[in-house]
Parts: sequence; C-alpha cells; structure tokens
Amino acid sequence: LLTVALFCVTDFVSAQKVTGYTIKSKFTAEGTTDANFLSQLPSEVTELVLGNRSKQVMQIQEGVGIITLMNGDNKEYYQIYDIAGFGKGYVKMNEEELKEHSDKSKYDFNYTGEKKTIANYECEKVEVKVTDLETDDEETMVVYVSKDLNPTDAMNFVTFPGLVGYVLRAETHTEYEGDNVTLIQEVYEVTPNKKIKSVDFLLPSDAVDIMESPQWKSMLGMGGDDEEEED
Repeated sequence: LLTVALFCVTDFVSAQKVTGYTIKSKFTAEGTTDANFLSQLPSEVTELVLGNRSKQVMQIQEGVGIITLMNGDNKEYYQIYDIAGFGKGYVKMNEEELKEHSDKSKYDFNYTGEKKTIANYECEKVEVKVTDLETDDEETMVVYVSKDLNPTDAMNFVTFPGLVGYVLRAETHTEYEGDNVTLIQEVYEVTPNKKIKSVDFLLPSDAVDIMESPQWKSMLGMGGDDEEEED
C-alpha cells in the first residue's frame, strides 16, 4: 500500500510540473523604408515563460536595455531599465494600479476564427479595439494568439486585459512623417526549456526603485534633483 501511495504522489507531482519556454521575437515595419525609423526598432526580444510568469529582455539601443517581469498570478508588473555605467532602475505596478489604468479604456476583442501558423503553433487572429473612455478616441490593432502556450488571459493583464491566449504576433499602427506605418512584433522561435526556474523571475538584487532615487528621477526627467534642491 505504501508503494502504491508513493507512485500516486509521484504521478501527481509530475502532472503539476509546468513546462518553461524560451521565446524569441523580432520587430519589423511596413509602410516605411526610413533608415532612422527602422534603426530604432529592437533587433530581437527574448522572453522566458513559466506558467503565468514571464521575463522579457529587450535591447533598445547600445548600452540600454529594458527588462519586464510579469506575474499573471498575483498581477504584478516590473519594468527595469538597465543602463550601462548607471545600473538598473525599476518601476513596479500592482493589480490595483494596473486596474486603475485599464479602467480608463474599453477593450473589445473579435475572435475571427481565422488561423495562422506561427513558430509551429496554430494561432487565431483577433481584432482588438481600444476605446479611450475619457476622449472616445479609438485604436485598432490585430493580434494572433495561441491557447496551446497559454489557455487563459493571465499573461495579458498589462497590454490586453481580458484577451485569452498567448500573443505570438501583434500588429499596431502609427504615423511617421505622413506615412501610415504598421509595426509588427512576431515570434519566430519557441523552445521548451527545462532549466527555467521560479528564481529567474525575481527582481534583480541590484535594481533600485526609481521613485525613491533622485538620481534616477533626474535622469528620466522626473525632477529628482529639483526636489532635492527645494528640500
């Protein structure tokens, strides 16, 4: 009986293990060939995913990177600026703060049923309309989601609250020097990764809270040094 019980426990624990993934994506643009615009696009984004947690690393220019940590279980979000020679500074938003921000907008999702295979995953095309409830301005975009990578809306609480599935492609629109430009971020590689652990999603120990650092606030144009002088 003890042996049977141990086998049952082992099977249960194995069933609870969550597969981690390393996901790589890249940015492209349609509607412009301007070298200055294109040079500002991140060349590649690497993301670690484990359950409803993710860590995204993006190099926006030489010596300047942005790391985002998202926890879809407790709805916490960190954006970390990593600047060579200066260190790491972070901004944190919790569920209440994110809800206060998202409540100013209305999100409508049209799951079209149209399919597209991206990085060997079948995705569904979703038309997104975001309405600013204060100005009634509307913004439209298109995303492709996979429910195989995540079958819930837990991973989208920051960018697309309520959207079900993991986003493998996002098409957004902007205007640049009179041209209508479509920005595209698309995943090109999804690799199962058994080495990803919960510790990979912790806030770096050397990161500084930007809102409590006059130096960081000054560098980001938030008036840190001015406040010190007034004191």
